[in-house]
Amino acid sequence: MSRKRRRKIAGVIPRLGAVIWRGAAYLATHPQPLIVMVATLACAVGLWQAAIRSEAFRVTAVALPPESVLKVPPDVIGQNLWTVNVRAVAQALHEQQPALKRVRVMRMLPNTVQVDITERKRVAQVRVGRATSTGEWHTVDGEGYVFAQSSPTLQERLVVFDGVESP
Repeated sequence: MSRKRRRKIAGVIPRLGAVIWRGAAYLATHPQPLIVMVATLACAVGLWQAAIRSEAFRVTAVALPPESVLKVPPDVIGQNLWTVNVRAVAQALHEQQPALKRVRVMRMLPNTVQVDITERKRVAQVRVGRATSTGEWHTVDGEGYVFAQSSPTLQERLVVFDGVESP
């Protein structure tokens, strides 16, 4: 019994073409896996379309942290929960208060958008100015973020850096 010898294929592109050709030849003789994949994809698309059209997923509430002064963009209420761009909403909220360390926007089923914020912790004070004796005291967090608010006086329980000059 003689065995058919296969010619060795060199190169990535020809090898990929051979794999695709063999896969197509298999699916031509065994169509069941292809039928199952197409049916599964059609069901998934149908469910997605139903979810984004459903009134059950319309955003009716935005849960902000207590004592937060953030204002949620007005177009979020009434949008479908699945079509809300949470990254854009988080960025818009972060632009309202750049001193926040992190703004996280999450979808909460069935119809709520929840906002979680992480504030920066002030750990030090630095006096910045050309003449440091007349400069304002700015607070700094552990990552080196300098807060925009300044004070002419020192705050208690913060490390003090004096003598830093701005360029």
